Amino acid sequence: MKRIVFFAISILAAALPAFAAEPLKMGLLQIEDSVPFYVAEQEQFYSGENLQVELIPFLSALERDSALAAGAIDGAIDDPVGAILFDKGRGVLKITSLCLGETPAEGVFAILAAPGSGISKVEDL
Repeated sequence: MKRIVFFAISILAAALPAFAAEPLKMGLLQIEDSVPFYVAEQEQFYSGENLQVELIPFLSALERDSALAAGAIDGAIDDPVGAILFDKGRGVLKITSLCLGETPAEGVFAILAAPGSGISKVEDL
C-alpha cells in the first residue's frame, strides 16, 4: 500500500509547477484504484509535499469524462482504452502510468470489506 500511495503522490508532485497557485483537481470514481489518493489525503501526505489537492468523487465514468472535457478537473484515473478513445488523437491527455496487480494473476479488481465485518473471502459474501 505504501508503494501505491507513494505512486499517487509522485504523479501529483510532477504537476506541482503547473498547479502551484491553485489546487490540483483529481476526478475519482469510487473504485479500489482511488484508495491511495484518499489515504494520502487522510495522512496529510499532500500538505507534507506542499501540494494542494482536491479529490472530486464521481459516480460514473461518463460524469468524470465530461468534467475532464470541460476542464473542471485536471486529472483522473481512467482505463487506457477509454483515455485513448476520449483523446481522439489530439494529444491533449497523457497516460502517466498503469495500475495493475503485482502479478498478472492478481488482476485489477478486488472486493473490499470493512474491518470487523467478518468477510475475508468470496464465500462470506
